[in-house]
Amino acid sequence: VELHPYLPQDELIKYCKDHGILITAYSPLGSTDSPLLKDEVVSKIAEKNKVSPAQILISWGAKRGYSVIPKSVTASRIKSNFEVVDLSDEDFETLNKIVHSQKKQRLVDPYNFWGVDVFDEHN
Repeated sequence: VELHPYLPQDELIKYCKDHGILITAYSPLGSTDSPLLKDEVVSKIAEKNKVSPAQILISWGAKRGYSVIPKSVTASRIKSNFEVVDLSDEDFETLNKIVHSQKKQRLVDPYNFWGVDVFDEHN
């Protein structure tokens, strides 16, 4: 499931938890040149915690209670992806509010790649 602060999918997560369905988040960092990695809120929290924005996004997903599988081919990034940060409640809630300041945004949309409207969002 695509999950990140721009597309938190709270209803789906609640449904899955209520029914014992385990979730795996793909593309928790977005896609190539993702705006998430440059997001001002994410960057400030990363700076405060002395880690990368990617580590903050992975930590946010982990704190929400699902497995997170970021893609990387660089050894140093793969290593840093394992270094989850224990986000403070304040930072966690700040990240949860990002979606409320903008429209939900799918960053990996099959429609953009193959012209297939899998999510019925392009009518």
